[in-house]
Amino acid sequence: RIINDSPRNRPPVLVQGGDLRNWEIYEDTPVGSTVYTLVGQDPEGSQIFYTISGDYFSADINTGVVTLKKPLDREKVPKIDVVITIQDEPIREIPENLIPFRRSVKVLDRNDNLPQFADLPYSFNVKE
Repeated sequence: RIINDSPRNRPPVLVQGGDLRNWEIYEDTPVGSTVYTLVGQDPEGSQIFYTISGDYFSADINTGVVTLKKPLDREKVPKIDVVITIQDEPIREIPENLIPFRRSVKVLDRNDNLPQFADLPYSFNVKE
């Protein structure tokens, strides 16, 4: 019988559906809104800590709850690239794992801009 008693600290993973993959957000989402919850899992059952990069979102380090920090405007920024990091705890003398994940968040349009004519003034004739 072989017993592997050497300590290991396997890296945590983001769980499907809590990994921000293929996620989209409407541009009129109110600042301060909870918009997503990151969900990680650690093979050894350690607590997971979360961060998210950039100016638009913040993540609660303990819960993974993502909040919108800044107004969105799809016409100016149609896609937001972020890096999510998840970190587990050290096990004995083995250090914690810090794992980055790159994601792109698509900003969806709301009809918030009125149509505008190019080359103003715009004139035309109508025959009666």
